[in-house]
Amino acid sequence: MKKKRGFTLIELLVVIAIIALLLSVIMPALSKAKTYAEEIMCKSNMHQYHLATVMFVQENSETFPDAHESLYKNYIDPKETTNGWDRYCRWHNKGMNLESYSELAGPFWTYLAVTKANVCPTFNKLAKKDGAVHPSHNNNVPEFNVQFGYSMNWHLGGKKNGQIKNPSQTFVWAEENMWTLNGLTGYVLNDNALWIEPLGSTGIRDNFGSFHKISKSQLNIQRDTRTYENGLSNVLFLDGSSTFASPEDGQRFCGVKE
Repeated sequence: MKKKRGFTLIELLVVIAIIALLLSVIMPALSKAKTYAEEIMCKSNMHQYHLATVMFVQENSETFPDAHESLYKNYIDPKETTNGWDRYCRWHNKGMNLESYSELAGPFWTYLAVTKANVCPTFNKLAKKDGAVHPSHNNNVPEFNVQFGYSMNWHLGGKKNGQIKNPSQTFVWAEENMWTLNGLTGYVLNDNALWIEPLGSTGIRDNFGSFHKISKSQLNIQRDTRTYENGLSNVLFLDGSSTFASPEDGQRFCGVKE
């Protein structure tokens, strides 16, 4: 009777090497597939926001909502001392979940009514990792249960749909950063109003985000030094089209001239 022989050390090393090689090939592909799936979900959110915007405008005399009071009522919660709410942390405060606390909702929420559509998975991951260091963070709001990541073009508030001359080049909703960008952005995500100065202006206010289509090393540099390293933002235009755009594109797409 033959004695059963196990693997030799060399054979085991060869098998381990083959497995490691396969993993080195498969893991990047899986990472790319996951990133692509997240991008599709973000684009789906943009589509939901477009449909909600169209319905709102049609049912409100062809008028856009005020950006500050679109998704949320723009007031300070009287329970501020107990739940730690403030303007700067509203976007990640579990106590500001509109599905649970409908009394906080602005007029636009009625047409959307799904919190999941408010959050891009890419932004959600960043928020849970780095959200606690965003400017003016309130330590009384430790949980990063992201409620929204999209902001409305401030310049559209109260305007009639027919007043917009170039819908395909005027954004209505876009993403913002949790960090500022030197020379481009002086403020970060804090409410649903995205206030970008028109092209040619030297004013620095809000701007598009810069965390899509960027490597981890670039993202770390960008976040740590507040510089712009080619990251992009999801941007929805009034004609229903959506694309990725850079913070430098913000002034071109705000819909107003200097």
